Amino acid sequence: MKKLDTRIRIGAIVIIGAVLLGTAFSLKSIRQNARMETNLDEYMPKDHPAFVYSDLAEEWFNIRDGVLIAIENKNGIYNQQTLQKIKDITKKLQDMPAFESNDVISLYAADNITGEEFGMEVRSF
Repeated sequence: MKKLDTRIRIGAIVIIGAVLLGTAFSLKSIRQNARMETNLDEYMPKDHPAFVYSDLAEEWFNIRDGVLIAIENKNGIYNQQTLQKIKDITKKLQDMPAFESNDVISLYAADNITGEEFGMEVRSF
């Protein structure tokens, strides 16, 4: 009976050792070969017209690493609370040293350009 217990213990130790060794080998391989792709453009078709024009716009206007903040309101965005939130976010981003104030574009910071009889009129939104 003691021989059987000893064999079971040895077998269990061998199995646990093999699992630990296999796990360590797998983790080493994963660590050496895995990488995280955070650039979503890598997953998009390069010849799709939307992405072709987006790449051209980035080149023409020197746009790099843009960030889009979306605000959703079930009653629409054209109300006092939402417009105030857009203004507050815009001002806070413009005050950050990482951004130049003209790099931040929003309804608050953009110009409303309308065609008039004698030319164009430029006003704030």
